Amino acid sequence: MEADTTYEFRWDVEVPGTERRYGQKFMKQWKRVLQAQKMALVSSKLSPREARFQLCVADGIQPPEVSACEAEVADALSHLRWEAGASQSHIHSDAADRRASGFQGVRVWMTFARQDVESVLAKKLKI
Repeated sequence: MEADTTYEFRWDVEVPGTERRYGQKFMKQWKRVLQAQKMALVSSKLSPREARFQLCVADGIQPPEVSACEAEVADALSHLRWEAGASQSHIHSDAADRRASGFQGVRVWMTFARQDVESVLAKKLKI
């Protein structure tokens, strides 16, 4: 049972809805968030099992724009080192959260094998 235990992490990545290359901006901002948090999860040795994300967009963003942004984020996430190999089936999107003001960007949840996370974090503590 312990081999199947996972950890799920969530990141809120700010990306204005006006970005032309939404997926690229998302990945750049996400890497900055991870580095600022000094997360060992930046390590290429750690492979996610699954990911899901939710766009948080302004009320005025039209559905085709939301769909395009979702596709770019899914594509960006598909390039990570996946435990079971690269596959869009490991990436899910929740319905966009629309609001007049406040946070705009992407909420990302990723699931990792418990053993992998604990191994990476233990190595990080030794440094």
